[in-house]
Amino acid sequence: MQNAAGSGRLHEDPERHALRQKVLNAANRVDASPCDTQQRKKLSEAFDAYQHHIEATADDRVETLTLGDGRVLDVSRHFDDPVEDAWRFALTTPCSN
Repeated sequence: MQNAAGSGRLHEDPERHALRQKVLNAANRVDASPCDTQQRKKLSEAFDAYQHHIEATADDRVETLTLGDGRVLDVSRHFDDPVEDAWRFALTTPCSN
């Protein structure tokens, strides 16, 4: 994927990227302070905004990889899976107070 990105064959939607980064940042804050209810709320809000945008653009091929033979693949899951994993992990991290 990095080779494809460097050669311009990989396209990540800038708005999805920004929303993913907000979720990852919020998940990191929850991971650092699992008992902080404000951080958990911010994570939920960030993930909700991300999900709404994903749903609104689900039919659009906004994240693609162009293969050498010209075929274009949707690679949204490549970007989405790590974000969803981070969100899930952060929300299931127990508070130990």
